[in-house]
Amino acid sequence: MNWLRRQINNPQQRWAEFKLGLVIFAAGALLIILGSHYWIWFQLPGLLCLTVGIVVAAKGYLGMLLFRLTVAIKPHRARKNDDDKDK
Repeated sequence: MNWLRRQINNPQQRWAEFKLGLVIFAAGALLIILGSHYWIWFQLPGLLCLTVGIVVAAKGYLGMLLFRLTVAIKPHRARKNDDDKDK
């Protein structure tokens, strides 16, 4: 439960993790492309970068999603008086 609260309480850090994961993923994709054109051994670190990038980005995305589902979405409250509709 404490892990869940840490994920929810800091959405800016989760956004930063998501962006970091995307950068790592893009670097891995670039290494795979370079490996297909120049030297095949670039592809192994590229696959490792892809995997790490996916994990980091997924962790950041999960934290942002949990924040949205628990904190940002508040239930609509029913009005006390129906006469307020005209206002």
